[in-house]
Amino acid sequence: MAGPGNQRLPSDDKPDDIGIEDMESSFDVRADDASAPTRMDMRQVGLEETGVNGDVAFHRIVTVQFKIGRHPDNNLVLGDDAKVSRHHATITMQGAGFELRDEGSANGTRLNGARIAAPQPIRDGDKLGIGAREFTFVCR
Repeated sequence: MAGPGNQRLPSDDKPDDIGIEDMESSFDVRADDASAPTRMDMRQVGLEETGVNGDVAFHRIVTVQFKIGRHPDNNLVLGDDAKVSRHHATITMQGAGFELRDEGSANGTRLNGARIAAPQPIRDGDKLGIGAREFTFVCR
């Protein structure tokens, strides 16, 4: 019984803290459920790059527009490659998928070995060529 001396504080009404694992498991989003909210961060989306020594780097895509180029204002800065333009290419989230666009670069952007002239949809496993580097698009 709560009397004047032992009133419950508003913070006592809050549920116990739950861990991040509990929060993530509480979101069960299925791709076929059009009414379900979509969360890009539930998927692993990014560019995988294998170096000359075999090391694998993963460049995670966390924005709707992911810009690639030599200039420091890009999401992925490739400053060590003279064949990469300042603002070379952009990967854009389009609904449930992604699109690759060349930003008028001097040396072009390649998708699965072919230079692109217009924005192209990209899928898990596609190879993206920018300058002398090749990336594998990952979307799982």
